[in-house]
Amino acid sequence: MFPRLHSHRTPPRYLVKWIRSAIHSTGYGLFIAKEIVDAHGGKIWAESEGQGKGARFVVEFPLVR
Repeated sequence: MFPRLHSHRTPPRYLVKWIRSAIHSTGYGLFIAKEIVDAHGGKIWAESEGQGKGARFVVEFPLVR
């Protein structure tokens, strides 16, 4: 269904800081989400007003008619 998800790729370097953080997480969640969104021709990004103010993750998918 998602052939690119099964390519055994490693996550990009910008996710490594989450993998090595004090929070116990693999860091693969955003990587997998991006792969799924990309496979469907969509866009995903994060927005924040600054450090310590949280983040909003936005996902857009194209409409198919």
